[in-house]
Amino acid sequence: MQRTIPVLHHILSKAAVAARPTVLWCYKKELGYSSNKKKRIRQIHTKSSVSTITDFEALTPNLLARTVETIEGGGIIVLLMKTVNSLRQLYTIAMDVHNRYRTESHTQIVARFNERFILSLASCKNIVVVDDQLHILPISGHGALSSSEAELKALKEGMKDTKPIGPLLNKCRTACQGKVLLRLLDVITDKVMNVTCSITAARGRGKSASLGLALAGAVAFGYSNIFVTSPSPENLKTLFEFVVKGFDTMGYQEHIDYELIQSTNPEFQKALVRVNVFREHRQTIQYIHPSDAGKLGQAELVVVDEAAAIPLPLVKELIFGPYIVFLSSTINGYEGTGRSLSLKLLQQLRQQSAGSAKGEKLAASKGILRHISLCLFYLTSKSVPILGRKLHELTMEESIRYKPGDEIEQWLNRVLCLNAANINTKLSCGTPPPNECELYFVNRDTLFSFHKASEQFLQQIMAIYVLALAQVCLEGNLSEKTVTDALGTGKRAAGDLLPWTISQQFMDHEFPTLCGGRVVRIAVHPDFQSMGYYLGHVPSIEENVKETVKTVKDGSTVALLEEQIAPRTDLPPLLMRLSERKAERLDYLGVSFGLTLDLLKFWKKSGFVPVYLRQTPSPLTGEYTCAMLKKLDGEFCSITTLDEADSSPSWLAAYFREFRKRLLSLLSFEFKKLPINLGLSLLQTRNKEVLAALQSDRKVITREQLSMFLTNVDLKRLSEFARNLVDHQMITDLLPTISRLYFGDNLRENVSR
Repeated sequence: MQRTIPVLHHILSKAAVAARPTVLWCYKKELGYSSNKKKRIRQIHTKSSVSTITDFEALTPNLLARTVETIEGGGIIVLLMKTVNSLRQLYTIAMDVHNRYRTESHTQIVARFNERFILSLASCKNIVVVDDQLHILPISGHGALSSSEAELKALKEGMKDTKPIGPLLNKCRTACQGKVLLRLLDVITDKVMNVTCSITAARGRGKSASLGLALAGAVAFGYSNIFVTSPSPENLKTLFEFVVKGFDTMGYQEHIDYELIQSTNPEFQKALVRVNVFREHRQTIQYIHPSDAGKLGQAELVVVDEAAAIPLPLVKELIFGPYIVFLSSTINGYEGTGRSLSLKLLQQLRQQSAGSAKGEKLAASKGILRHISLCLFYLTSKSVPILGRKLHELTMEESIRYKPGDEIEQWLNRVLCLNAANINTKLSCGTPPPNECELYFVNRDTLFSFHKASEQFLQQIMAIYVLALAQVCLEGNLSEKTVTDALGTGKRAAGDLLPWTISQQFMDHEFPTLCGGRVVRIAVHPDFQSMGYYLGHVPSIEENVKETVKTVKDGSTVALLEEQIAPRTDLPPLLMRLSERKAERLDYLGVSFGLTLDLLKFWKKSGFVPVYLRQTPSPLTGEYTCAMLKKLDGEFCSITTLDEADSSPSWLAAYFREFRKRLLSLLSFEFKKLPINLGLSLLQTRNKEVLAALQSDRKVITREQLSMFLTNVDLKRLSEFARNLVDHQMITDLLPTISRLYFGDNLRENVSR
């Protein structure tokens, strides 16, 4: 089959009046991925003409999305497979990624994605399945779509006499791109330095091109210090390309009006990093690394391209300053999987924008009511209204790289559910009471079978409206020998996140032998969040999870050219009430998440107890990973705790006591940047069983024991401070000791909290 690749490349080169098509050859390596992070980032914003993907057994949904989205319009994607007699053989082929999910208690994997992938090939009209002789198989089909550019023409016609906006607008290819460019130029002309414009769209919509044209317009309007940033200078190739195109359309000449500076770093491959403009006065467009936020002291305009690929803490440092900020990010497709940008950063910007608008409205009022309202607003507002930034959220729907409604893009989004965030369904009759909503168990075999009914449920959700869902995985149930061998060598198998983490932290070899369920994620409809639709009781998990690779049995033998591929008809029910299935025997439920105050309150309200907090923050979100457990009702399973003399009836209480003791010591070091309310919340629990166990084992120190921690002079200083006779500096050194005694429940109950 590989000999047909040169033929396809020759056909493409003859059909396109352009440079020779570039080829991206994707094949399996020993590591399975590049070990060089810079090389991987380099592919995020590049494009090729031909992509050849070999070694089907090494293919994963992430790799599929990563390679398909790098192909430019009019390109070819070739997926080479081994010789098979039937496409159904690919349903049960052993994939390399399956090894990551096999554990001691779950050894067999169901290859659901393989069947879904093969069946999806028939639904895309731009996919052609051929054999090694280039014969088209019956699974393939063809079609065509049309589009209109009337709105874009109207925009160009209305602005043709306005310079420099008119010439820049002529470079736009879609109405969405034209509207976004006009909005960016409108912000530039206003010259209000506390404005943030966010551009979110799928890949290939022209975000970078719009930013490049807007920067050219900013130069025309007199901006002198412009900074752009991205994960790598190579990702800004399109942006600088359209900066130059914008200069050309405005009559600027290279070497006379501006000059282009390339990077001397060999790793950046001579990428543009600076544009010097000297037509009227000295103006600069400069690339900076995302970590160089300290260099923005004189900035007037800052552009952050592909913000979702930059760690969230760095993005926050870049955008909060006395300058205009243009923020672009791919939120749909493979590159848009960084949901932290839209869920956290944009939400914070919305709150600040709303606070700023409310503060301005109060400031415009008159009389004594104005002063009272402003004082109350400043005291109660979570954001700073004076320093709040105005936010303009822009979206781009029409594709530029591909024609509107491109079949390949729609197929990729459909098979990988990449556009799941685009929810169009709205409730017109109000919201149902949470206690009247019913929880169902979803059969994954049916859900991902590519059956018409299951696809309608998965993608459109027309017949039934889903407000919330939970994904839970089984963990634990490991043998003592496996645990002892793994902890003795310092190596652990893949999977079983909570058992291995808790066992390592508390030196407990018995905890991984318990059966547990970890809540991977809980998703609530964006329009109905914080309305009580959270899952207080995570659904029961199937008792015997049969991760069996099912073999397709077909008594008839059909030639490959005559084979008809269709979804299965003998599928089990998609939804099942929890009362209709047998529940699992679980000892605990657990969860691991990036620590925030809202999430911590959410899980504590459901009875979960914090037992682990990672001491290094995530480089992507800047959050500390927190693990919480909840002991389920039922027969108690004895677990060896750290203190052999501990008479606590609850192993969870022993874990929490040890966690609290460690946290008190680390709050002055690794966790010193945590907000005060978050640190206090971690030291407390709402679990009644744990509270009762801690109360029964409470060890109140006596006056003699207190002398081991505080001397008579220390007590004298505290007494003088309590009577306001000395300043707080006199007792600052005693606060860590007092806090350990106080939060460790070593003081009498009459000590008020």
